[in-house]
Amino acid sequence: MKLLISTYNRKKLFEIKRILAAFHWHLIDLAGVTPRVVVEENAPTFKGNAMLKARALSRRFPSQVVVADDSGLVVPTLGGRPGIHSSRFSGEKKIDVENIAKLLLLMRNLKGSRRRAYFCCAVAIAHKGRIIKIAEARVYGRIAVRPQGRTGFGYDPVFIPRGYAKTFAVLGARVKDSMSHRTKAFLQAGYFIRRRFCR
Repeated sequence: MKLLISTYNRKKLFEIKRILAAFHWHLIDLAGVTPRVVVEENAPTFKGNAMLKARALSRRFPSQVVVADDSGLVVPTLGGRPGIHSSRFSGEKKIDVENIAKLLLLMRNLKGSRRRAYFCCAVAIAHKGRIIKIAEARVYGRIAVRPQGRTGFGYDPVFIPRGYAKTFAVLGARVKDSMSHRTKAFLQAGYFIRRRFCR
């Protein structure tokens, strides 16, 4: 079974490969696709943007099973920011350390429950140009006062999941993969694909 994953982010692809490893599928990203697939992510929700990406890629490759996700960090005290703009919170260059710096600056005077946050992931599956499944999941926690750890990517150095005292970047891939928003959403997607295409 081959899945076309709508991403150019190799770190995200490796994480998805770990999550779906038990299915023994061949996952490929967009690195070798030319011309480059460009989708304007202008929907107001993670679900909407995941659907835009999945549908666009599926129309270009209708015979493939296409999987696209959109995910990000939501801080209710900041009105939901960074939200759907998580990867480009500090600018279009999508630099993790700059996104984190901006987030911590905005939260510098917030304490206790006002530092609560959650990661959200929406996964859209498309085939023959149409969406056939949506999966969504969240993981709750809080934002650390300073970055901690060296593993993962994105906001992992400042996100402390509920029930833990360390960030995802300190806890490492094994712990993160056991509970993350992306794990929950992609496993839902994986079970659906297996039922639908692997009989």
